[in-house]
Amino acid sequence: MIVRFLLRFIGILFAYLPGWFVSFICLICGWLIYYFYFSRRRILLSNLDHAFPKKSFRWKKNIARTSCVRTVELGLLSISINWFSKQKLKKKFSVDASIPEFMNYNFGETAATIILIPHFSSMEAMTRLPIHLSHVNPSKIGVIYRPFRNIDIESYLRHTREKFGFIMLSRKNGLFAAKKILRNHGILGLLFDQNAGKNGILATFFGRIASTTGLPDIFHNKFGAKVFVLFPRRTGLWQNISGLQELELQDDSKNSVAFAMNRWLEKTLTSSDAVCADWLWMHNRWHCQAEASNFLHISAKRIDDLRLMEKKTRIFLRLPNWLGDVLMALPAIKAISRSREDAWVTIIAKAQFCEMLRYLSIGDSYISLPRKGFGYFYKISKYRKLFPDFYILLTNSFRGDLESKVIGCPKTFGMASDGMIRPLLTNVWKIPNDLAVGRVHQSVVIQKFFEAMGLNAHIDTNPLLNNPVKDKKIALVCGSENCPEKRWPLDKWCELIEGLLKKYCDYEILLIGTNSDAQMAEVMENNFPKCGAITNLAGKTSLTECLEILAVCSVTIGNDTGGIHLANMVGCPVVAIYGPTNPFRTGPIFASPVKILKKSKNPETSTDISMVNVSDVIAAVDDVIHR
Repeated sequence: MIVRFLLRFIGILFAYLPGWFVSFICLICGWLIYYFYFSRRRILLSNLDHAFPKKSFRWKKNIARTSCVRTVELGLLSISINWFSKQKLKKKFSVDASIPEFMNYNFGETAATIILIPHFSSMEAMTRLPIHLSHVNPSKIGVIYRPFRNIDIESYLRHTREKFGFIMLSRKNGLFAAKKILRNHGILGLLFDQNAGKNGILATFFGRIASTTGLPDIFHNKFGAKVFVLFPRRTGLWQNISGLQELELQDDSKNSVAFAMNRWLEKTLTSSDAVCADWLWMHNRWHCQAEASNFLHISAKRIDDLRLMEKKTRIFLRLPNWLGDVLMALPAIKAISRSREDAWVTIIAKAQFCEMLRYLSIGDSYISLPRKGFGYFYKISKYRKLFPDFYILLTNSFRGDLESKVIGCPKTFGMASDGMIRPLLTNVWKIPNDLAVGRVHQSVVIQKFFEAMGLNAHIDTNPLLNNPVKDKKIALVCGSENCPEKRWPLDKWCELIEGLLKKYCDYEILLIGTNSDAQMAEVMENNFPKCGAITNLAGKTSLTECLEILAVCSVTIGNDTGGIHLANMVGCPVVAIYGPTNPFRTGPIFASPVKILKKSKNPETSTDISMVNVSDVIAAVDDVIHR
């Protein structure tokens, strides 16, 4: 009762207030929504940025603010219109010649008609059309609408909308009455949108997949109904001129109406800024295919034609901080674009990783992480304006989770083992116990994580740069940045070089590594001062240059470090020396020859890497090269 009283009071008050004062109230309330309703502001700007990526941010901001004002206008109009006199209604809500002509023609025809009503700020005036059409029986016209959950609001607005005789039909229980109207060659009004949920038709809207209501197509196909669009052109506060346009159907497919009305709306919204701002952008129009269990693939259940689909689903992918971990995730990352063709994948990683992935054409765009220190998260926050739809984290750090929070993505995904809590993420996949054991490879865990998000594409582990012609070069990767215990001792490396120089005297030995490996590589080089077959490249090449070098080497020998994974990724045969780490968990994964050396019958057991003999390494090299 209190709600109804308030609605009546507000309705009467605003119905008689001066227009300039109502405009001022709408402006203030609209701007308050824009500046303080943060979640809705993000939806507004994200929708506009996806639909009009080439427009300036200033333009999008202006359209978003105006759309907020128009939303308030619509809300107040819905409450107040009941108290307008007929003279005031005729003056404010007029019609062009198309509507009387249509009514005279339609009621003389023996055909059903569907009128689609888009979400413009004056759509509430549709129920006032009978005042302009006194010769038409409004009881032959029904309008399907979405009822409000609050009983008092629903009762008040339904009474207001039925005041002039239209039959209001709830989506929940009014479909039988709607079919009866069409069967009797009446007119059915439908409010069409792009947020119809799981029961909608997947169709493109501004190049993005949206769930569009399928009712117009169902009624059109069943009753042979003609389809029109009611277009209320706003001329001022609570003023419009309404007209009807017949919808041009491009084909006879079962979902032709859904596709045609989306194309009509796209064309209309791009016709002028005023029309664009009058549409209700505040709704999340593209909120489909977003469930955590299936967002990495497009469900084909209700799809008819997605030829106009563009790569507008923005996925941010935060990579790990270690090279080996990054390379082990690449097969699953590559599969994303095959599983979801509309995905635009933005890689977030260290600068050197971004450079390498750009060279390998993995990902669509790249964000290089800034240096740690003061202002780090301020620099990260600038990427909020990219408006990602999904954010996948392959890191397990709180800093990575905080980055996703600062960027402001509505859907964030990560994985966690038992006992690990990640409160900043919206979706956390708990790693099953059977995947947490040492005999399951890390890449398999990542693959299962992606499959839990709906990935259904084949995981391809073929090398990314498989050069069939190999030079007579042997690469040595002697460092290990994140764990000194994984380094084979310096004296073993020197002994290995000596053995290789004797057995492969016509081969060149390349010392590969990062800046932190340069000192060790220099000692190794100086140990053979008169040998011209050793080239020290540690710390002297970029990651991209390094993978080009490794791609043409005959074999790469190294500890369990990023270098051997890099060589394996580009198709270079690998001899990997393991000690404390488990090769079943972190071994090379690409389909290229690999020899694992570890002094333990059980790979899960931690051993001293120095127990691996030089003779075993040379024997493994012989096997790889001769093969």
